[in-house]
Amino acid sequence: MIVKYPEFKSDAQKFDWLIKNESMLIDQLKSTNKTSDVFFAVMPVEHKDNANKAEGDNQETNAVSNKIKVKVIINTTGLLDSHSDVHIPGIWKKYLKEAKKHYLVNQHRFNFEGILSDEVKAYTEEFTWKELGYDYEGTTEALVYETVLDLDSVWIDSPENKKLYNLYKSGKVNNHSVGMRYMKLYMCINSTDADYAEKKDNWDKYFPYVANKEDALQNKFFWAVTEAKAIEGSAVLRGSNFATNTISVEEIKNEEAEVITSDTNKNEPSHDTQTDEPKLFINPNLI
Repeated sequence: MIVKYPEFKSDAQKFDWLIKNESMLIDQLKSTNKTSDVFFAVMPVEHKDNANKAEGDNQETNAVSNKIKVKVIINTTGLLDSHSDVHIPGIWKKYLKEAKKHYLVNQHRFNFEGILSDEVKAYTEEFTWKELGYDYEGTTEALVYETVLDLDSVWIDSPENKKLYNLYKSGKVNNHSVGMRYMKLYMCINSTDADYAEKKDNWDKYFPYVANKEDALQNKFFWAVTEAKAIEGSAVLRGSNFATNTISVEEIKNEEAEVITSDTNKNEPSHDTQTDEPKLFINPNLI
């Protein structure tokens, strides 16, 4: 279970409690896996169903393709999330260098029933916040997962995983979350009191990375997480980090890939339709 902070009557009381319990808090955070067990609604985004179907398609025709290739964002740096964390660029560098296997999972159910794919390509990619549909300045380092979901695989064998497969194919999966283990983190406090000078130095060092600065200034405290290990990446209805889009979904048909969903953050419905020839639908924000 992630840390549950008590209510405080003043900033001084809050800061004193945090510093008094810093070692215990760090040990507790490092000993647990972080998942999206709470929601953080700052900037709700309307999503669209961007699945493109040929005119006259029926259920039998659509059942021909049993494989889709998905490219999704599992985590983004620079957001103050509901756990009072800010992930700092480079957080996944050591993990990506050392990890031998990556998993895409159904709602953090990291077991034989919940795994969607164990053949995942994981890497980081830089996006501007505006490319992802958010009105923040600067860029974010996204942890990206790419994998092929096969309806005939042993993993997508349960009704729940088959449903999630179809939701991906229909452009309905628009949020993800990383199940992670903290490795290195630093307490950051925004106070001019000399008693908190070390934590204020941390704040001054890491605050420039924060995209939602108003939330950080209101909270006056966050954890700067500089290194972590990803246990799995999950499709979720809504996670603690809200900037975790589905970038694209490709239907694999006749040994060719055809993008059938993309850019789930655009608010206007798509008028594209499939033709007999493979067609690539590109997110104009990512050009």
